[in-house]
Amino acid sequence: MSRLLTVVLTICLAGNFSFLYAQDDSDVKQYITENATQLWGNYLKALRKGVEGDVQIRTSNGELGPQYDIHVIREKKWGLEETEDTKENISRVESFADRYHFNISRKADSQDWTVDSVEKTSPGTITNIKDYSFPTGEEQGRIPDYELCQHIFKGYSLGISDYVPTLLRLPEFTIESAEKVNRDGADYYQVNFSFDQPDLSALEIDENDEFIIKYPKITVKSGSLLLTTDYLLIKEAKIDTIHGPREIENDYKIVDGVPLISEYHLTIPFDGGDYKETYAFDLRIGTNYGSSRFKLSYYGLSEPNFGDGAIAFARYVLLIAGLVLIGFGATRIIQRRRS
Repeated sequence: MSRLLTVVLTICLAGNFSFLYAQDDSDVKQYITENATQLWGNYLKALRKGVEGDVQIRTSNGELGPQYDIHVIREKKWGLEETEDTKENISRVESFADRYHFNISRKADSQDWTVDSVEKTSPGTITNIKDYSFPTGEEQGRIPDYELCQHIFKGYSLGISDYVPTLLRLPEFTIESAEKVNRDGADYYQVNFSFDQPDLSALEIDENDEFIIKYPKITVKSGSLLLTTDYLLIKEAKIDTIHGPREIENDYKIVDGVPLISEYHLTIPFDGGDYKETYAFDLRIGTNYGSSRFKLSYYGLSEPNFGDGAIAFARYVLLIAGLVLIGFGATRIIQRRRS
């Protein structure tokens, strides 16, 4: 009896071990395909309290390139990016509030802000973080703080618009192979992929071309990804693009139980020396500023009205006219009854 029990336990344990740690190619591909959307959704839920922090950007092509210090805030449906341009000695703020999106700037030795642009939010604008963190080409033009989200979600980015969640849900994207691997004591998914990129140079493309409208900036052709098993964040990537090869290495820190990107390293090899970008992040979860932090009035500037006064006046006129007509109609009814 004990021998039979031993055999049964051995089979069960071996089966569990095989499923968890020795998944073959088809198992991993199926798991990623079926669970990616849920895992990304879980990550968005973890960030719904808001994300705030600092980003330092350094670029180099043999010599020290431009340097930028950025403070980012993403809370609910509001976003803000404050940039210190050390080269031009200028501070810039880009933000969007409830109804509008603005850019302001000032010299380092000045206390007065200059309004560079203020635009009313269009009816088709996407403002909820859970809806657009990983946009397709069609959605990018509807996102006020698209570049801001590129910082917060750098762990999903292979380029300006080459988001892993975007690519994986496109029919042109194919997982060629996948397996579970262990690096330095941590488990990852190693994924080799291809993207059916058309030969754009061989096509006569106009502004109405379906591919360009749908995927206007996707550049990847193929590559390999090393993804975390929790939220499928990019740990490493080696990819081939229409512009040549590219390598990415990311580091993360755990904040309130959630991995937030801490370093992003991009290397693009050239004959004259590699081009490199380094992003150093210091992000935290939870902001709770409310909408006032993202408005022009926070910087001592007047709030825009976009003709709201005229609209309110027109509504008032229509209301009065309606009341007059109702009164006139009631009077006529009373007169008829008396006669």
